Parts: sequence; structure tokens; C-alpha cells
Amino acid sequence: MPESIYGCGWTLSGNGSEIHQGDVQKPIYTIFSLWDTFRALHPLFSIIDPQLNNDFIYSLLQKHKEGGIFPMWDLASNYTGIMIGYHAASLIADAYTKGYSDFDLHEAYSACLRAAEFDMSGIKCPPLIMHHLMPMAKYYKNTVGYIPCDLENESVAKALEYAYDDYCISIRRRRSMTGRTMRNTVVCQKPINCILILQSGL
Repeated sequence: MPESIYGCGWTLSGNGSEIHQGDVQKPIYTIFSLWDTFRALHPLFSIIDPQLNNDFIYSLLQKHKEGGIFPMWDLASNYTGIMIGYHAASLIADAYTKGYSDFDLHEAYSACLRAAEFDMSGIKCPPLIMHHLMPMAKYYKNTVGYIPCDLENESVAKALEYAYDDYCISIRRRRSMTGRTMRNTVVCQKPINCILILQSGL
């Protein structure tokens, strides 16, 4: 369960190495165990307390802006190399489709696209965490359309999680074109890759 880290008017950044002015009206939350919570807890919050869920999404967007990418598992406002996927995309898609998107949709969409790419530039995290936060699995997903099990651990789990998150990102594209047609079409194709992998094994 995310917890507020606002205290004395200051909050830590998305990577825990900088301090920023806080806002009691917009508290920043941490302890996003998204792999555990994106399936049920956050969809529940989007129904019973949509404003709180929007506050969670606002916090994730802040972490993206300050640290360079969405966290996978945010602990004490620090990036960790734990868990897989980029399930902030699921939270955003869920809130958006339910009509409770009290946040900048264009900013959120751009942040989701960023999380789906293999690109280490601009990410502020310790070197030992970088290859977990930005695994080669994203590179394989985006270039060859699948994740080789002999080159990447947890290949099946990552392929499924990435396919779902890419589908969540594609929801925004289908409902509102933003002028990034070519890039968005590629994102929409990625979930199909997972289906093709499963069919080829039948």
C-alpha cells in the first residue's frame, strides 16, 4: 500500500538523491509495489476512492519527471531493480477508461511510451540498478518481437507483462490520436507479438 512521504514541506525525488519542495495539497507517495497491486488494489481504488488513485498516479508522474522513468517497485522514493513490467501504464489506462483521469493525459501517455522503450539515457539511478530497471528484455521485445529465454531470465513472465502494459498504452492511442501515429502503431503491435508467440507453440 503506497504511503505519503510528505514531511515538513519537503519530499525526496524519484531516485532519492535530491530534495524538492513539497506541497501538502499534492502529497507524494512511495512504496509502489506495482507488480503486486496493479491487478486488483489500484482498480479497486479507482472505484472507491478515485481521487486517491489519481494522487498515486500524480506521484508516479513526478517520479518519472525527476528520475527519468516510471519506477517498477518504488521504495522510500528510490528506484529498485525488483519486479518486472511497467505497470504504471495499467494504472493510467484504468483511470482513463473509467473517466477519472485528473492528471495530464499527454504527459502520462508520453511517460508510458518512455517506459516501454529500451533507452538508458536520462535515468537517474545507481549503476548496479540500471540493468534491472532497464533490462535487455525491452530491447528484444521491441526489435525481434519476443524475449529469448537463453538471453534473458524470466523471459516468459516479462513477455506477458510487457504485452499487457503495451496494450494498456495502446488504449490511449486508439481513443485519441496525438500525432505520433507511427510510434503508436508500433506500441499497438507489441501485444500482438505475445499472441503470435503463444499461437506458434500450439
